[in-house]
Amino acid sequence: MKQSGREWYNRFNEYLIEKGFENNEICPCIFNKKTTSGFDVVVVYVDDLNLVGTPKELIKIIASLKDEFDMKDLQKKIFYLGLQIEHLLNGKFIHQSTYKEKVLKYFYMDNVHPLSIPMVVRSLNAKKTIFYH
Repeated sequence: MKQSGREWYNRFNEYLIEKGFENNEICPCIFNKKTTSGFDVVVVYVDDLNLVGTPKELIKIIASLKDEFDMKDLQKKIFYLGLQIEHLLNGKFIHQSTYKEKVLKYFYMDNVHPLSIPMVVRSLNAKKTIFYH
């Protein structure tokens, strides 16, 4: 039983490789696949899978995984590894409001008066950031 998790991962890894996914060399829990119609990214965390990709490709991989493995689709994530994910019409908003409230409460600071702190917002596109040279 100690090796059951490793055996499951090996089986899952082989299946995704057969389906054309590439395993990330640096982080073996990430698999990605690019096609002419889009992309898929599968992230494995213990026995949970998180799927990201273009809608058409996601439908294909979800159906394929359900055919091969006994799995339950939990739909869109709201919490993942301490992050809160809000699904908006124009994208995703990722924050840690719940964690922040928990830390403030732990240190008896949940009733303090908040102040605004200026923050630089960076784009994921390196050429659009103010730091790009």
